[in-house]
Amino acid sequence: MKIRRKFNVGLIKKTLCYSTNEIAELFSIHKRTVQTLYKEGLMKIDDRKPFLVKGADLVAFIKTRQKQHKKKCEQTEMYCCKCHLPRKPLSGTVELIFINKRQIQLQAFCSICKTKIFKFIKPAKLEEYKKIFMVNKRQY
Repeated sequence: MKIRRKFNVGLIKKTLCYSTNEIAELFSIHKRTVQTLYKEGLMKIDDRKPFLVKGADLVAFIKTRQKQHKKKCEQTEMYCCKCHLPRKPLSGTVELIFINKRQIQLQAFCSICKTKIFKFIKPAKLEEYKKIFMVNKRQY
């Protein structure tokens, strides 16, 4: 079962205890989804009903769970939104798009699914990336 990846931990008060229904209402999810979180390792205070979870434990569980889903790209890779994985650009060629003084966008095509992939870099790192990729400037 696929459940939402991101929950707003800012809504949780660490000093309170939450029941299954309260967690469901807090994140606008079904209570069965909360039961799935219990199966994934969300710690209950005890096994008596109604099940209660400490707010601090809920925050720690969600932060850990969200951190596991992040995928770090190597310098030679860009993130593909369709594959949901870091991928190398097709033919090693990227287009350079200037956003502003602090950010440059590199754009290419995924070597697997052929969709556009992107990477944002700082202008100071541009020379490093020119050594790795063949960089073309986009004309407007």
